[in-house]
Amino acid sequence: MMGFLCTGHSVVQGFLITISLRRPNTNSEMMKPSKQAMIHFFTRGEVGQNVSWAFLGDLEAYVYSKLPLSHPQKHLLYKAFLSSLIRHDFIKRELLTLIRYWYKQGYLVMLYKGFYLAEWVYTQPGQRMYIDVDILVKEHQWKEMAHIAQELGWECSYRASDDVRSRHEIGHLYSPKFHFKVDVHRSPVNHHSKNIYEYMDEKIWTSAKRIKWEDIDVFVPCPLDCVLLGLVLHRLWSSHGRILLRDYVDFTSLVEKFKFTERALLNRAQELNIEKTTVLFLQCCNPFRSHFRVAPISRLQRLKQQLWMMKERGFLGWNTILKTVTLPKILWYMAYYSPIVLRTIKISGSTSNLQEFLEKITPNSQPNPITLGVISKDINKAVGYLLEGYCQEKKSILYSAALFAIYRHLGQPVCFVQGIDPTGKKRAWLELAGIPVSSPNDRYARREYEVEFQFPAGVQT
Repeated sequence: MMGFLCTGHSVVQGFLITISLRRPNTNSEMMKPSKQAMIHFFTRGEVGQNVSWAFLGDLEAYVYSKLPLSHPQKHLLYKAFLSSLIRHDFIKRELLTLIRYWYKQGYLVMLYKGFYLAEWVYTQPGQRMYIDVDILVKEHQWKEMAHIAQELGWECSYRASDDVRSRHEIGHLYSPKFHFKVDVHRSPVNHHSKNIYEYMDEKIWTSAKRIKWEDIDVFVPCPLDCVLLGLVLHRLWSSHGRILLRDYVDFTSLVEKFKFTERALLNRAQELNIEKTTVLFLQCCNPFRSHFRVAPISRLQRLKQQLWMMKERGFLGWNTILKTVTLPKILWYMAYYSPIVLRTIKISGSTSNLQEFLEKITPNSQPNPITLGVISKDINKAVGYLLEGYCQEKKSILYSAALFAIYRHLGQPVCFVQGIDPTGKKRAWLELAGIPVSSPNDRYARREYEVEFQFPAGVQT
């Protein structure tokens, strides 16, 4: 694939840098497609000529591959497709190096979700944009595997094995060259019942297929499990329960690739004891019937869904309980970090130079090695509450600057980044080893905004 990429990273990196990620200027008369127009495109193949297809986020690359050559906007999506294709090639090369070392030591992994779909399911890897790589490992092998990764220059972080909010993840790896993250899972889906994940893990590993990937062997889930785990449970067993158009595209690609039926999917769901959850998902997202429902789910509907799935998922009150439990922690963070936040606000009013502003709020302490556990959603929420009325949600420079000062105070080598979109709107976010950490909404920031400033300037991102 892409022979010219084999000449080495430096050539490709230089080429990639020349690709501007700034959004192209589209005809002002063209409007962003409505949700209904997007659904018609993905479910029926209907292409609207009077709407702009250049503002679809992670779906742009896929839309590029599906628009007819004669479509007047196809060229506007070319950069998104090419960037996605080149990025996948970078990730593949670094990931292969790591997994090859594991393979030589007798450790096998299972690849699933975004990277797996791009590499083995979609007709072209560039069609499927993803951020992180998800792998499934045997929990008792993880420490040795992490040690091997660290010897190869990967940054490693661990999660507490008894963290009830994240039983499925046991660690993260940060690549040494291209700065992408590998999420390491012991179970493919998040839940709060030990019995459920032990039972499900056994079923998934038993049905997984061992395949050849270049010169090594890896496991991949069976196609039915790709839908049930990566889409159905990943969405409906999460706290928000939202189903995305991206899910419909993934679902459709899996059906087209492996030719399984709706009946086969329901039979497998029954084997895994998740038939009710699967039926709920198919009511909203069903490529077998070319159906996708875009209507938002009300709180009452979400409650009904949770009650319907309770027998399969287990007790669903943990999320509410955990939010109540973490509230005192957030209040404590607000009190503890308020001096840093207030100092940030005060300094911001004394200078208009962003470089000078960040230099003044940066503590003198030397950064420590990366520790993912220090990055806390509760701290982020606490800062957001403290800045209520001072800044506009989480996109303001002040919010990111306050978090920058806090995490630098905690010894984390975070980098402050500011970008600008085609309309001239600015947005700031934090990155740690190239990964956005200030908000989940920042995961596509570098695709949506052209970076114009970062601090410290010498940090690679």
